[in-house]
Amino acid sequence: PNNEGRLGIFKKLVETFPDEPHFWGHLGRFCAIELHRNEDALAAIDKAIELDSKNNVFYHMKGMVLRQQIYDFLETLKQRGHFSPNDFDTIKRKIEEASEQFEKSRSFAAPQEEHAYVSHIQLLIRVVDFGFAISKQPSREEFLVSKDATWYRDLIDKAEHLLDELKRKQEGELPSLYTTRCQSGLDELYGDYSRVLEGWNSLLDRRDIYLPSVRRQIARVYLVRKKRLWDELDQRELRRVAQLMQENIETDPVDYGSMRYWFQAVRRIDGESIEAVIERLSYWKATTESIEATFYLYILYTLQ
Repeated sequence: PNNEGRLGIFKKLVETFPDEPHFWGHLGRFCAIELHRNEDALAAIDKAIELDSKNNVFYHMKGMVLRQQIYDFLETLKQRGHFSPNDFDTIKRKIEEASEQFEKSRSFAAPQEEHAYVSHIQLLIRVVDFGFAISKQPSREEFLVSKDATWYRDLIDKAEHLLDELKRKQEGELPSLYTTRCQSGLDELYGDYSRVLEGWNSLLDRRDIYLPSVRRQIARVYLVRKKRLWDELDQRELRRVAQLMQENIETDPVDYGSMRYWFQAVRRIDGESIEAVIERLSYWKATTESIEATFYLYILYTLQ
């Protein structure tokens, strides 16, 4: 009936069956969730991974423990009211560590598995919210275009990319509650869509920032303010998105996130050449063997 007794059972299990990775994993999860002993939890989960290095659940467990460490650290900084460059470096390092575990979990997970996507997106949203809270900026849109928000803009770009991947996996099905909540959380980060569009467009004149991610974010704001429904964008908006993504592709021919957005825009633009679209998708397929590019090429050849 108490945690001390439960911990004793878990310890007896791993002592009796030291080569059973699931018992180590459950010990780690118990230490993290019930006892809040993150270091003990990581030690147990690392043992589980050592015994079974291709189990996506253990990598997800480890990512969740690292994520909780980040949340605890952010809460400490909030209560302190300020943070130093060293604290900022610590946050970045810990996020990289957690992200690596979620990425490993996704690489070994079944195609329909969503947890490693959702947990990763939730982490990135939480960190961007923290950045806004300590920025002292009057609004989210002003925060996102400020000179100190470059890293946070990159986090949003990453979270949006993960959401796109997750929604493609759920294509043809109703999105799960977790996916819907992640989308709502991301939507809230943008603040006033008109003002944030104006601010992000102003960043295109800067040469001291990475423009491809800014262009993708502008495209996403067009989409977000239409409830992420491509068919709701008008022709002017579609042409603007296609132009921005074309500039990204010219900068980086293997920017397949921009390629996807470009295709979603041009397929809805009146008078676009189907041959030109086939040419671009053929390159995408040849360089990635993407099932998405293969499918759309099949459709385009049929239409042709």
